[in-house]
Amino acid sequence: MSDDSNLVQNRRARHDYEILETFDAGMCLKGTEIKSLRMHDVHLNEAYVKILKGEVFLIGAYIGPY
Repeated sequence: MSDDSNLVQNRRARHDYEILETFDAGMCLKGTEIKSLRMHDVHLNEAYVKILKGEVFLIGAYIGPY
């Protein structure tokens, strides 16, 4: 099994902002979303994370159709 732990990274966020604290989290994706990630059809330019009632949501990310 290949190591797919960091298929996508928002490098611009690390350049534009000072990162004070980081968290590791996993996502539950469908098969077609995984294929799009592996093909690098993902954009995190405007993406951010929001925590609502103890749940974490990824807002503004684009995962292209496969």
